[in-house]
Amino acid sequence: MFSFLSRSWWLPFASGIAAIIFGLLAIIMPGTTISLLLMLFAIFLIVQGAGLVWSAYKSEGPGSIALGATGVVLIVFAIWTLAATDSAAELLVTIMGIWALAIGVATALAGYGIRNRTDQWTLPLIGGIIMALAGILVIIKPWTGVAAIAITIGVGAILWGGLMASIGWSLKSILPGDEAPRK
Repeated sequence: MFSFLSRSWWLPFASGIAAIIFGLLAIIMPGTTISLLLMLFAIFLIVQGAGLVWSAYKSEGPGSIALGATGVVLIVFAIWTLAATDSAAELLVTIMGIWALAIGVATALAGYGIRNRTDQWTLPLIGGIIMALAGILVIIKPWTGVAAIAITIGVGAILWGGLMASIGWSLKSILPGDEAPRK
């Protein structure tokens, strides 16, 4: 197994370089990155929706109607996502903003609620307020949230790509036995 890994060093190295390039593009072109991810998500929804419709067609009983209806809803949402990618991105990010606002308010209230029990109550209060403010910002300016998501994905891809490329390079330098590179 190790012999195979060391001879295939170029696989993690190449995937790491590709991830770094993807990460850089995600940071440079965040709107395009999110659009492409939404298109892939829509394709996933079409496949999943078609599977649910097929399963409903092949099954019997009261659950089959719900199964088929869920499949149809997924397919319709996928088609809408493909037809209106920008609107879909804005809607999904706005939902994330609403979630962040709700979680932030709940966390801030929880922090305030424990003020009589611990001296550490200010951290959840401040963290909750920051999260709520970020949620409000994303709700007001959804494309700021879209760009932040794409940049976060880009940074993650660059870090992962660097790790994979270094693993590949390390494997290249430790070829087994007689395959060791000459110095």
